[in-house]
Amino acid sequence: MIERRDVRLRQLKAVFFLELKRLLRGREARAALFFAAAPFLLALVAHAVRDHATVPGRVEKEFAFVFQNLVLQGTLFFGTLFVFGGLLRGEQLAKTLHHLFLAPVRREVLLLGKYLAALAVTSAAFAGFSALAYVTLLTGAGSGAATAHLASGGAGRLLGYAFVTLLACAAYGAVFLAFGQWVKNPVFPALAFWGWEHLNFLLPEGLKRLGLIHYLLSLTPVKVPEGFLAVLGDPLPAWIAVPVPLVLAASLLALAGWKVRRMEVDYG
Repeated sequence: MIERRDVRLRQLKAVFFLELKRLLRGREARAALFFAAAPFLLALVAHAVRDHATVPGRVEKEFAFVFQNLVLQGTLFFGTLFVFGGLLRGEQLAKTLHHLFLAPVRREVLLLGKYLAALAVTSAAFAGFSALAYVTLLTGAGSGAATAHLASGGAGRLLGYAFVTLLACAAYGAVFLAFGQWVKNPVFPALAFWGWEHLNFLLPEGLKRLGLIHYLLSLTPVKVPEGFLAVLGDPLPAWIAVPVPLVLAASLLALAGWKVRRMEVDYG
């Protein structure tokens, strides 16, 4: 049993690095970087046109607004769709999927290795560029004030944003991986799902919990008002907001593993 587990772990590691190389060399990584760089470019423009020093407290609110409205509900959503939605569908369109299935590796291990590689690429890209955007906005307050703000809690909030980014990539990635398995074009169900997520702030408290965005926004270090049309609801505690996206991701991965075991390669 132990030897079999060691073999599976070595196979998973090999699949992970093989898929990581494929993603970094392909258009998936370029798309992820394109989407992930949006908040950083926006921060650069804001820093360039601003002709006065900013207060760190105001920077916190500005970045929270960008992270909530641009990253979580925009660039990260569609960036993970592009990467995870094509993990199997892209291989099938490229007619290379049968090469993977002919390898002496269980299909569940192949699927998990590809998922973890995509998670590493997307979470590193979005967390990294979000951190750069945060620091760029903060430098508008001056290097001394920026350093003091990071030391007095800003660095902890930045780690909080990175954790939310990782959680979002894991959950949305599992959703889009499932979409890529069950439908020929995952874009259409993804757009419907995006509409549901985007209108979550209008839903009553009970229905809010049916959207991933409600759990993610409950974990953001700085909360942003959702507008005068929003139906007010209390943020969920961390002991609920963290496990629910993880359980959803694990459940969808289990479903994807069941599906891939029964999948037949048909390039027609």
